[in-house]
Amino acid sequence: MKDNQQLFRREENGGIDYFLVFLASLFFLNLYGTFQFVGLALGGYVFFKYLKHALVPDKNTIILLLFGATYVVFSSFNVDFSIRTVYAFVYLPFLAYFAGKVSNARLRSEKSLIVLLLLFSVSVAFIYLFSVLESYMQDDVIGERVTDLRFMSRTEDTMVRAATGVGMHLAPLLAFLPVFLFGNQGIAKRATILGALITVFAAIASALIATRTPIGLVGLLLVFVFLYNIKNQSLFKKLILSLMALSLVYVFTYVDFEAIEITSGIYARFQQDDVGNFGLRLMMWEEGFRNIFLYPWGGEFLRYNFYHNLWLDLRKIGGVVPMIFLLVFSVSSVQLVVAMLANNNISLQLRSLMGAMFIAVFALMFLEPVIEGSMVIFLFYIFLVGFIKQVHYNFSSKTFQQTTPA
Repeated sequence: MKDNQQLFRREENGGIDYFLVFLASLFFLNLYGTFQFVGLALGGYVFFKYLKHALVPDKNTIILLLFGATYVVFSSFNVDFSIRTVYAFVYLPFLAYFAGKVSNARLRSEKSLIVLLLLFSVSVAFIYLFSVLESYMQDDVIGERVTDLRFMSRTEDTMVRAATGVGMHLAPLLAFLPVFLFGNQGIAKRATILGALITVFAAIASALIATRTPIGLVGLLLVFVFLYNIKNQSLFKKLILSLMALSLVYVFTYVDFEAIEITSGIYARFQQDDVGNFGLRLMMWEEGFRNIFLYPWGGEFLRYNFYHNLWLDLRKIGGVVPMIFLLVFSVSSVQLVVAMLANNNISLQLRSLMGAMFIAVFALMFLEPVIEGSMVIFLFYIFLVGFIKQVHYNFSSKTFQQTTPA
């Protein structure tokens, strides 16, 4: 089957589709819980303007459609069928992937791509980050495992959300500080600096609500970006990066976080006995894996509210068939990112940023109840895969040579 990436092949480098970016940002902002309504406007716009590309789907598009269709069919044996399920699992994943691709369909300005990634990740996190920091600044709220979210409820001033749900939305932002420290080659300096500063605020917000996942992800991303960049640096640069890494290790080893008011709550959380099994998640995963074979069509009685794993949580409602299609998509997304990281036509900084952002979001799929906890994060994962796929194609050797002046 002809890949619809070829439709972009002979088009000259274009600019940003600002209206599409506005609608996508509004979609992920989810102001007053309206992302599903904004999805209608976003879908209408991208299908109208990019119809010829939508008519030639690629492999991932077909897999997502099969995932959504089978989820609708098999989940109807465990929950009541509704048009909302069709909309949420067939239309929205397809839209997210397609919008991710066309958002940079003809864009080869790496500065613009970094700005777009910052804008989309800020959109996902804004309400949650603002609400946590506002609660601290106004009421000195520290260590509570729930947050009163602004701009979410349509009937009240605030909506209560657990710390786990808040932490999920902060994850995409966490890539910018590691890239600024270990992968910054001077592209989009202002956006990179701003992103790094927002990462710091996201880490502070995570500490304030004592949620460990974002803090652990920051550490993981620091290691990834450091190792990915150091092999491509000069000896002098390797020494500088190594000194920076050692300085960070020293800070995290010798600073008394228990004595600092803001970090005392998160410090106590990291001292708990369940750290070694990821907050009891290993037990949840084990039970969820066993139930794949005991209840292949889902519908089992749950000892836990969630399995804290995207594929296992999906299976308990939709069964193994949509789970397998989503696994295929997930494996394909990992293969795509590996290929993108090896694409030398893309700058090391942009590769580091996209790779780190993907790792942060993909890790959430293993750690949190994404489907029940935040459909927006699940859709952002799919959107990001589409975004990375198009960037990788735009900068692939064949396409890059065809559209780059001699």
